[in-house]
Amino acid sequence: MRRMLGRWALLAIVLPLAAWAVGRAADALESRRGEDSKVVKGLRVGKTVLNPRSA
Repeated sequence: MRRMLGRWALLAIVLPLAAWAVGRAADALESRRGEDSKVVKGLRVGKTVLNPRSA
């Protein structure tokens, strides 16, 4: 039961927070470096993988 609860917490809480953090970092870097930066593009891909609905 505890293992199942831990997995649920990971999927329900940690992944959306990670997607939010990656998106926020991408927004901050985009404002500094521009939209064509490879780092920004990589972070956008990471956010899409973590939360496909946010794309």
